[in-house]
Amino acid sequence: MLTSSKDPVLLILNGDLIKKNKTKFLGIDSLKVFKMLQTLSSVQNAKIIVIPGDRDWNNSRKNGLKKVQQLENLVEYDGFKNVKWILDNGCPGPELIELDSTLLLMAINTQWWNHPHDKPTSVDGKCSISTKRDFIIEFENALAESEDKNLIIAGHFPLIEQASPSIKNYLLPVPIVGSFIASYHQNIGGTKDIINEKFNPIREKLLKRMSIKNGIIYLSGHERNTQIIKENDNYFINNGLPDQARKTTKIKNSIYTSTKPGITELIYYGNGDIVSNNYLYIDSSFKKNKELKLYKSLLDSSLIASDIPMNCANKNCLTEVSKILLPKNEDFIITSSGNYSSNLIKNLFMGKHYRDSWNQSIKVRILDMDTTKGGIDAYEKGGGHQTTSVKMYGNDGYAYTFRSVNKDATRTLEAKLKNSLIARFLQDNISKQHPYGGLIISELLDNTSILHAKSQLYILPNSNRLGNLNQYGGLLGTLEDHQKNPKKVKHSFANADKILQSHQLNKKLYDNHNHKINAMGYLKARVFDILVGDHGKHQDNWKWAGYKSDTGTFYLPIPRDRDLVFVKWDGLFTWIADRKWAFESGEHFGYKINDVKSLMWVARHPDRFLTNEMTKQDWLIASKYIQTQLTDSIIEMAAKSLPPEIYKLSGKEIEEKLKTRIKDLNKYALQYYKLLAKQVDVTGSNKKEYFEIIRNNDASIHVSIYNIKENSDTLKGDKLIYHRKFIST
Repeated sequence: MLTSSKDPVLLILNGDLIKKNKTKFLGIDSLKVFKMLQTLSSVQNAKIIVIPGDRDWNNSRKNGLKKVQQLENLVEYDGFKNVKWILDNGCPGPELIELDSTLLLMAINTQWWNHPHDKPTSVDGKCSISTKRDFIIEFENALAESEDKNLIIAGHFPLIEQASPSIKNYLLPVPIVGSFIASYHQNIGGTKDIINEKFNPIREKLLKRMSIKNGIIYLSGHERNTQIIKENDNYFINNGLPDQARKTTKIKNSIYTSTKPGITELIYYGNGDIVSNNYLYIDSSFKKNKELKLYKSLLDSSLIASDIPMNCANKNCLTEVSKILLPKNEDFIITSSGNYSSNLIKNLFMGKHYRDSWNQSIKVRILDMDTTKGGIDAYEKGGGHQTTSVKMYGNDGYAYTFRSVNKDATRTLEAKLKNSLIARFLQDNISKQHPYGGLIISELLDNTSILHAKSQLYILPNSNRLGNLNQYGGLLGTLEDHQKNPKKVKHSFANADKILQSHQLNKKLYDNHNHKINAMGYLKARVFDILVGDHGKHQDNWKWAGYKSDTGTFYLPIPRDRDLVFVKWDGLFTWIADRKWAFESGEHFGYKINDVKSLMWVARHPDRFLTNEMTKQDWLIASKYIQTQLTDSIIEMAAKSLPPEIYKLSGKEIEEKLKTRIKDLNKYALQYYKLLAKQVDVTGSNKKEYFEIIRNNDASIHVSIYNIKENSDTLKGDKLIYHRKFIST
């Protein structure tokens, strides 16, 4: 049973509510399920949430989808009060439920990944999320959504388990056969093992995403014993069957193991404490066996609980902590952004890159968290594959992010590779990037209409306003505007009515033609990317500001994450990788562009989709706009926004390259236009639309899309949704 500080919430996790049978219908045990839910639904102030397991999918056999849909219909019976089947139609999720103002539940259908037979896909359109990529993106967004709340993730299959077999497993049924069976389950796995080939890839991806964020509790069933495992200040609670258990070997990071039948209760207190109560099934009833504190309040400074991670996911707790006063720091500090030392051999083969700029000591202002933005408070560590970030709220009503200058290229590597040659190579490769390139970009974009996060260089102080993130005091980074959901802040970024991720925007565009992007705005942003050599603009590096009007909603692009501007591929190895026949993506930032295709490669698919109405003339207009706005004097001013010590080392060179590249910007823009124009995808939405194609005498073709006008002879409406003239070449 799961309880919050106010209302009890009962979560049935284990799934496996029904047994397999050879028919296409539920067996007699479904009557037991019906009676159980009937009893539970009568409990006052209770919510019952059902998540299916592999046995509910006919034990991962044929007809599994039909069986789980039948079980869903049973659970969703109108007579059951407060009973919810959270993952409809066998969809993978994730689904978010707000349990109260400080607690979120995310449910995922782990069997969707594990099931080897029929299941919902993108073809049948039954699920809003039905591809692996969309699932991961939505999972990351759900993690971000929980930034000011505690988060429980629930799925039937464990992500981590005490899987080491006991001696008995190796000896039975007979010694040699027992060893073979135990090894199979540990290293290959069948449909019931979490390392099997279908489930293990997504398991590893989820663990990597979760490792970046602390304070998550993952609840699972499937196991026959109860395990509480702590890893990276997150907890994995594998709750076994209430009336059965099986012996296993305890692993090092397990803080609780029981081979007796039982259940686990979580209690969330308003001060930030989170406690688990573990009950054993003894003499036909549940009796409390052990209480464990999983997280402690920030107000708890006792040494006794020093090994227990702190929890502060609600703003009330942060308000209390902010009353603690710490001594003030100096205004400035001398520091460098990293240590990327080299020698002649390393420079020859790996490249000199921007090593001098990384290693150069600079004078940096310490962020005054009491006065900046009217006072600014940290509330959560941000996610990121390489960048350390701290999310903040300003008393001016806006949201901000503090992003580290240096990167950790080894963060997503497996533990066994952290100290390997591969790890050292990946980390050294960071020196290709300019440590302070984002400062130049921010200054350049200030002179355009392109929405962007303004960037300022600081050192994080040792401040009470960092709350439980005080370990990041002394971090060199940039304070930037955060494009946060307008519902969660007093003032939204760029006065937007909504802020969307790219995949959310795509759904809007496909769903309804009343949602449109400002294509010229996107074109200007992409031509700017050509100028500065940003080859990292995949769809995850964009957000979209939505503005409502009487006729619909239009969206302006917000490019973000400028880590890959001005990148140097100047060593022998990186020079080889930069050839057209080597890596498809990436381009050395030089005085001229050798391969526009490689530079823009990672964004070719969204570019093809979002610019499908843009003509050759439109690309030239966008290019001319960037040339007009970014004069030589503007470029000089932007380059000098770098610390003076850095401008001397690399800023002047970047300045001269930008001045040279912008003169040929029309040529580069047209090169990319021609690549996209070879194949144009004209797409409608899920609303009814009228497509009109007219071939002219000069061999040109006009393609137009209109709304549907009901009860008319032609059905052609008055609203022009899309138009482009295609000219034969």
